[in-house]
Amino acid sequence: MPAVSLKAFVEANSEVQLLWPNYPSLNASTIADVLIENKADFLPGAWWTVAGPGCSEVAARLSKSAKSFVDWEKGCINGGPETIPARLAIYQTVYRSIR
Repeated sequence: MPAVSLKAFVEANSEVQLLWPNYPSLNASTIADVLIENKADFLPGAWWTVAGPGCSEVAARLSKSAKSFVDWEKGCINGGPETIPARLAIYQTVYRSIR
């Protein structure tokens, strides 16, 4: 994730802010390092998928349909059109596994 997105994640999560003794002072170039050091590097991506800008509304409509995933992919993740088929296949596999 880009530093601006990592900063949005930190600003939205008071528990994570505790990792910075001088919060709200953040060095954008070291946010990822601090998260990795504290084994919290998975959290921003997980948070973004359901709470990032515009994501909560789209994530609430996720279902087994390919359209719901593509809407979420385009609206929240913005990985680019070339990523959609591969990610859709993974999503469908995971969705079938957890049902």
